[in-house]
Amino acid sequence: MKKKFSYWSDRGIPGPKPLLVLGNMYTRMKEDLYKLETEWMLKYGKVYGNYAGLEPILTVADAELAKQILIKDFPHWSNRRKLKVYHKLGNIHQFNAEGAQWKKLRTITSKTFTSNKLRGMNAMMNKCIDKLSNYLDKVITSGDGVIETKEVISGFTIDVIASTSFATETNSNDDREKACPFVKNAVKLLDINPLKALCYLSMPKWFNHAIGVNHIFNVETFNFYSGLIQEIIRQRKHQANS
Repeated sequence: MKKKFSYWSDRGIPGPKPLLVLGNMYTRMKEDLYKLETEWMLKYGKVYGNYAGLEPILTVADAELAKQILIKDFPHWSNRRKLKVYHKLGNIHQFNAEGAQWKKLRTITSKTFTSNKLRGMNAMMNKCIDKLSNYLDKVITSGDGVIETKEVISGFTIDVIASTSFATETNSNDDREKACPFVKNAVKLLDINPLKALCYLSMPKWFNHAIGVNHIFNVETFNFYSGLIQEIIRQRKHQANS
């Protein structure tokens, strides 16, 4: 175990001291992440080593070096970290896919983000901004004007994603207490169990498989959106073939 946690020290790279088995993941989860990483950067420099479980992770906070890694050296670093879980959909989407599969998905999805397509989304996003503005006006006139910022912005984000990606109109902040399935599940999607997240990021794949951890999200909401996306794809294929 000691050898496992000597990866960065053997290479002369500083970093926070890891905990047995968990590495630095426990600290990352219980602390404010932005504050913690800022403290580590100030203490250890803009390039420092840490551990996700037993896996060594290099954190790069130097903008020029990050640019070189992501652009000039991209052929050497195109894949993300190996997942410690397996799910038939979770492991093959664009954020997790590797090699030829990633390139195929990238080619398909890049057509969605052309300049014309993005300009076409402006009207939908502006409508979401109007909903947010109306909601804030309502809070100001009917109450003390105090809002839970994270909750309100997450509602706005849900509205934008629903309209631009799912062709579904929502009004998340006004309808948060209502039974709209899209809003209800969107709010719960990132309601992540800390213990599950710790296993997802730190434990070996065989262990996560044994305890039934196959992705990080709320199971009910993940299944809801997986089913919704697959149904949309089925309908689009049917329309294209008819």
